[in-house]
Amino acid sequence: MTVDELEKRLKLGEDTVTEFKSVVLKNYQVDPKDIARAIAAMANTKGGHLLLGVEDDGTVTGAGSLEQVDALMR
Repeated sequence: MTVDELEKRLKLGEDTVTEFKSVVLKNYQVDPKDIARAIAAMANTKGGHLLLGVEDDGTVTGAGSLEQVDALMR
């Protein structure tokens, strides 16, 4: 995905192929089951994009420090 495509997706918001997941409000913690459900839902349809560190309104709030991002991926 190019930067332009990402910006467009952020402006269009969530839909059947785009899911935003905030991590700031949860102290940079993500429920693995929540992520697994989102991935499974997309896998059972036509695929999609899961964007961590993005609020429901498309605002990019980030996923924290490098250590916090590393912890999210474990």
